[in-house]
Amino acid sequence: MRFFGQWDFTLDPKGRISIPARFRKELKDGAMVTLAPNGYLQVYPQEEAEELPPSQVWKVEADGQGRISIPKKLIESVSFGKKVTWFGQGDYLEVRPQEPKGVIEAVRNVLEIVKREISRVIGEIIPYEEITIAEGIELHSQGIAVVCDGDKKAAVLQSDN
Repeated sequence: MRFFGQWDFTLDPKGRISIPARFRKELKDGAMVTLAPNGYLQVYPQEEAEELPPSQVWKVEADGQGRISIPKKLIESVSFGKKVTWFGQGDYLEVRPQEPKGVIEAVRNVLEIVKREISRVIGEIIPYEEITIAEGIELHSQGIAVVCDGDKKAAVLQSDN
């Protein structure tokens, strides 16, 4: 069987994900799941996974509704959020998070820290729509940094030199 195509699904709170309908027959007797070097999950039909190291493979069974349960350890390794995508990769299927859990929150936290630090240094943050590229280049040539974030705000920092 050659696996091809792409499907979006939801990982439920119990770690179950629906198998794409096209491949349920091939995986109905179980599948083997492994963590790939690229950080995603690879799902093989049971008979195809014989070449994989046994210590790095988890056997999963399909339930009556065509779902497999991803082991908790693997869910945490990949940082799955709620939405995942199956990708056909020829000999196997790959499961990737659509929005890795924790990454978005971490980026937001970093931006908040940057905003607080900028406010502490200069006292205010101004909309960067008011700063043209030419003005930013001119400020930079004078040793002044213009820092922008994803919320369309900027801070102009005077160099200590």
